Amino acid sequence: MILPSKTIKPIDSIFCISSYVVKAIGSKELAIDEVYTKLIKIYPKKISMETLMLCFNFLFVIGKLESKNDIVKIKL
Repeated sequence: MILPSKTIKPIDSIFCISSYVVKAIGSKELAIDEVYTKLIKIYPKKISMETLMLCFNFLFVIGKLESKNDIVKIKL
């Protein structure tokens, strides 16, 4: 589910959705629910909060996301 495959379209992969998460956060520090609100406005499909959490986990593991007291920001 992280990367696209024969059964998972690129737009449905965590890899792709995470790029939209980075775009939604930008250079701001946002609460998780604020990120979700912005993401559902710019992402072309409906996503769940669980998918957003998987994206946060992926971005944290690759060192692109910082989190402190439920506030997230992108590392530059």
